[in-house]
Order: sequence, then structure tokens, then C-alpha cells
Amino acid sequence: MVHRLPRQFVDATTTSTTTSNGVSKSIIDSIPVFKYNNVLVGVENKTECAVCLGEFKADETLRLLPKCNHVFHLPCIDAWLQWNKTCPLCRVLIVHSMPVTNDSSTATSNENHHIDMA
Repeated sequence: MVHRLPRQFVDATTTSTTTSNGVSKSIIDSIPVFKYNNVLVGVENKTECAVCLGEFKADETLRLLPKCNHVFHLPCIDAWLQWNKTCPLCRVLIVHSMPVTNDSSTATSNENHHIDMA
């Protein structure tokens, strides 16, 4: 089942800084972003955003969910994730709860994010 958010909902919620049962802004911002081109190798749902059902256009900014490789318009998925913790297509959790520890060796860094599209 695909949920469709009306465009005005997407536009209204992208400026919100609060989340309700969704993913924090810092986590949303850490999810990879790229520019769309007509050749997306290894990425599912290559031609349209499942949130707004609009087709991707050249050079549009998209967000790639790393766990499932589903792709969405940046404002669409950001609005979705403010209210949900799962992919709108397959319902995989965006982040898994991890126990809080004081061990600095378990900390992860987003600095080395790399997406190999080939």
C-alpha cells in the first residue's frame, strides 16, 4: 500500500522543525542525496516518487534510503519521515534503535558516506 501526501501537505511540512512519531531532522539530513539522471543503476523505483506519484526529472534532488534503495523527491520523503519511521514503499525501518552507551568506539560518522551508483 502506497500512501500519497497531497502537495500542500508536503510543502507545509517541509518547513516544520518538529517531528511527530517520525525520524529526527539530523537523521533525515544524514540520508544520502543525489541529482537524478535517466540512468540510475541498481536503484529500485527509478522513474517516479511513490509519495507524490510525480515522475523524476533531470537534475532533481532525490533522497536514497540506504537500507532498501528506494528513491524519492527530497521534499516528499523529508515530509514523510517527519511523521513516519519507515520507507513508504516497503516499510523497512529507517533507523534501528540502538542502546545508548558511553563507549566512543561505537559512535559512527556520516563523513564517509559514499553511494556507488554503478
